[in-house]
Amino acid sequence: MRWTTKAAPILTIVGCLSLAHAGCGGAGTRAPTSAATDAAQSDLSGWHYTIRVDPRLTRLDASVCFDGEPPPALVPGRPEAAHLVLRAELREGSDSRRLTVENGRIDLDGADEDACVRYLVDLDGAASARFGGTMASRSGTDLMASPGIWLWRPPRIAPTARVRARFVLPPGMRVSVPWPREGRTYRLDESAFAFVAYAAFGFFDVERIDVPGATLEVARLDGPSALSAEGLRRWIRAAGTAEASLYGRFPVSRAQIVVLPTGASDGNGPVPFGIVGRGGGASIALLLAADATDDEVATDWVAVHEMTHLAMPYVRREDAWLSEGVATYYQEVLRARADMRAPLEAWHALDEGFRRGASDGTGRALASESESVFRTGAFDRVYWGGAAFALAADVELRSRSGRQESLDTVLERLSRCCLSPTREWTGPELLAKMDELAGHDVFRRLARRTLRSTSFPRVTATYDLLRLRRTDDGIDLVEGSAVSSIRDAIMAPPLALQRVRSAARRSRQDAASDWGDLSRESEE
Repeated sequence: MRWTTKAAPILTIVGCLSLAHAGCGGAGTRAPTSAATDAAQSDLSGWHYTIRVDPRLTRLDASVCFDGEPPPALVPGRPEAAHLVLRAELREGSDSRRLTVENGRIDLDGADEDACVRYLVDLDGAASARFGGTMASRSGTDLMASPGIWLWRPPRIAPTARVRARFVLPPGMRVSVPWPREGRTYRLDESAFAFVAYAAFGFFDVERIDVPGATLEVARLDGPSALSAEGLRRWIRAAGTAEASLYGRFPVSRAQIVVLPTGASDGNGPVPFGIVGRGGGASIALLLAADATDDEVATDWVAVHEMTHLAMPYVRREDAWLSEGVATYYQEVLRARADMRAPLEAWHALDEGFRRGASDGTGRALASESESVFRTGAFDRVYWGGAAFALAADVELRSRSGRQESLDTVLERLSRCCLSPTREWTGPELLAKMDELAGHDVFRRLARRTLRSTSFPRVTATYDLLRLRRTDDGIDLVEGSAVSSIRDAIMAPPLALQRVRSAARRSRQDAASDWGDLSRESEE
């Protein structure tokens, strides 16, 4: 997750403003484990939800019906949201009885088989609560409300449970969720309850934007905005294409994106905030400044940063330096690959970030800074320290393999083996896996040196190797060395994406040629 301020970019992490116990790190925040979690694993074979909302989006009326014996209780994804339930009742056949909501749970002891529970959620209260800016937020006539508020579920969920949800909405109203759709219902897997997601309700349109390897489903909520519809499409398509330049395709085949108009930028940039979730599918929320123009969002880095999180597994909060560092490194590199900026501009931006990182922090080692970053606010030290690590690893892999291996290739292999949406990785676990995929002890060795030092990672040797010269104003590119080809390759898209681009250009040229022929025929 990224958050900018008037001064320098201040990087905050996913769990801070959303449903998280594990970490603010756009990798997809894990939902907190309820204190009411029962010791026994649920044997439920499945259940289904029916979700209704009123036209003004003030209340959400949910019914959940169980296949067989119901669980002992229902709990919310976010314990703090328990007080938002206004009423709950149990329905068994034609009978119903009032249920109490106590200690963050709805007690279902004594309920018969195939029972249904109905509960009413206060969406107005959720939108005005201060426990999470992106947990629930109104945007004009529309509302974004994370399922952690309204999707109450059993304390324990078996991986094999079959769970479905359907929405019954007022005429003209839409819902946007990251869950896969099957006919008129949505399928929810274990990750839908374990991780954060973002859901939007309202009268918005949904744009489906194709990028290499994926379809991005974009819901733009109501609110004042200077950005045109075409500007929105170009922005998201450019960011998605930039992300695909990581290894030739977007990290996931489908992603939901919710764009929330907010106030004027006030110096915070056209996209002041972004956040990622993985609850049931890839989910991204982006705040859009009301005065952001088409030209300003065209080179936006926030969307690229958030999308890069989808290329990595979920990493625990304490090791934010790793997940955020990789995303911070690639937010600059990938935009250069996609021609959103010149390579020299990308090197300048990286160097500027390293300088800020070197002047930030509490004087402790990076490992300690990462563990306590949400208390200390040393985000530049943690994020850009991680980015310096990513650059060093990328350069070493390229150098020792004759440019056949890179951080790109390791992340591509990681995407094929290790993006399980229900697993939380520790930093050491992920570094070991990355070394295994690289075939060399690169990541753990560099991490040991980086994490133990109280100084910012030294970039001098890497700059020398890449023929980069640091000046008072930024960075100069020194030519005349074969090694500079590594420097150039870092900012160049992979062959797979180059082929996609060439095919697209040929298609456009053919279409233009056909149109020209048809025009001539009509004139004749």
